[in-house]
Amino acid sequence: MPLTNTQPTSGSKIKQIVMLFLMFQAFWFLFYILSGTLLKVNDVHIVIMRRFFIHCNGFLSLSLGAFVIFPYFIAKRKFYPLIIIVPVIIFVLANVDLAGQRWLLSPTREVKPIINTGAKAMGMTTLQLSPIAWLWSSVSVLVYLLLGIGYAYMRDWFVKDRETRILQQEKTSAELALLRYQLNPHFLFNTINDIYYLALIQSASTADALLELSDLLRYVLHNKDERVSVHKEIEYLKQFIKLHLFRFTDDVIILRTDIDEPGRECMIAPLILSTFLENACKHGQLGTEEIPITALIAIKNKQLLYRVENVIDEGKVKDATSGIGLPNLQRRLSLLYPGHHTISLQELDGKYIAELQIDLAYDNMHRD
Repeated sequence: MPLTNTQPTSGSKIKQIVMLFLMFQAFWFLFYILSGTLLKVNDVHIVIMRRFFIHCNGFLSLSLGAFVIFPYFIAKRKFYPLIIIVPVIIFVLANVDLAGQRWLLSPTREVKPIINTGAKAMGMTTLQLSPIAWLWSSVSVLVYLLLGIGYAYMRDWFVKDRETRILQQEKTSAELALLRYQLNPHFLFNTINDIYYLALIQSASTADALLELSDLLRYVLHNKDERVSVHKEIEYLKQFIKLHLFRFTDDVIILRTDIDEPGRECMIAPLILSTFLENACKHGQLGTEEIPITALIAIKNKQLLYRVENVIDEGKVKDATSGIGLPNLQRRLSLLYPGHHTISLQELDGKYIAELQIDLAYDNMHRD
């Protein structure tokens, strides 16, 4: 996935401001409706209109915090100019808010009971501003500024988090591609050695082996999918066994599968299952009818169990290319199935047993 520019464009910034403005005004309108504040005054339509303009001043404070102070000063760590800018903003907008409050209250009346000659009557009284109204206006502007800065910080955190995840995905994809390219020459080297031997002994199977190799290489090199069906991976193993038997005609390799119906729909990373079988054929003794090389692929409830057993050949000496396959496999598993796979390699009673378990349910859920 290519890394995209996550900084907001001017168009997206305008959309954010418009959306915030509508949400801001809707919040205060609902607040007055639900609290019953508007029921205490006459000329409700005038009050609503004037409160709308007063809240525009509050929204201006919030916008300055979100779209000016944070991106141009806090994000760039220019803190010293804020010592002058913030007090000026508070002073100017607090006075605008105070003027708006006076404008709101001057023509309005609140209905209150008035005691007149012992009888209660309903009269009108003019609402007055508090002596510390300017202080409250200043606090209100400061709160809106902080809310705007908090919103911008949260937005910036989400943008950076998304950017970090994209970079991590790109890094993982690049590493997986490198591992696949590293694995392909390793596989090719082993197979060419087998066919070279067939050519030396002038075997009639050489041409068939080359044809089989071309099919394998087509799967290895041309398959760029992140996941393939389990069936396709099993067919690849069968082709590998067939190619191996061109050279070692007496070798006995048994591949068994035990897959339930849900397991047939599962997908798996390609070339995950080949390493165990390659190592068994290359480093172990040839299989016999009594003690064959055995491979088991079982999937139950989307839990994969893959086990390969072979007799240890103490006389075989590893060549210079040995040791690539297993570390490569382990790294790929850690990237593709983190925390949802186990790999076990052990020697028991003269046999080498390699076992892999993968939670394919987790893989199929998170592969997107």
